[in-house]
Amino acid sequence: QFKATPLHCSASGGHVGVAELLLKAGARLDITDDVGDTPLHRAASRGHVGVAELLMKAGARVDSRISGKGSTPLHAAASGGHVGVAELLLEAGARVGSWDRFGATPLHKAASGGHVGVAELLLEAGARVDSTDQVGATPLHKAASGGHVGVAELLLKAGARVDIMNKVRVVAYYW
Repeated sequence: QFKATPLHCSASGGHVGVAELLLKAGARLDITDDVGDTPLHRAASRGHVGVAELLMKAGARVDSRISGKGSTPLHAAASGGHVGVAELLLEAGARVGSWDRFGATPLHKAASGGHVGVAELLLEAGARVDSTDQVGATPLHKAASGGHVGVAELLLKAGARVDIMNKVRVVAYYW
């Protein structure tokens, strides 16, 4: 029903030993489940640094995209606020400014969730503070609409503009 492989399941649960056994037995790294997640997406979304590191050492692509959504493992780590996995992905060459199907970057995802640590890491790695998604929202719009003061403060200190209007002509301070 969910089209998940045993490697997907071990990645979801953070089970490094099982994942290692499965890889030695020939499990495929970049096979996708029913929603397009690879095992690396699953490890990233749940903050399992050990499994993510194992999968990447075995050759998992750090910028693989979820079919239909276009999200990368870095989007998944940012959405969940998982600094350790995000750091690991960036060190392995993940693109800090990659867009998903809706034009959201990992910084948009971190801002939406109020994840200050990940947002700080992404900014240090060169994320554009004022990038806009398909509806014209910046990470500051996302932080403001979610009431995430810490992320909003971080973005403002990084030079985020408060006067950018999204496509429905709303500025970040509206929220």
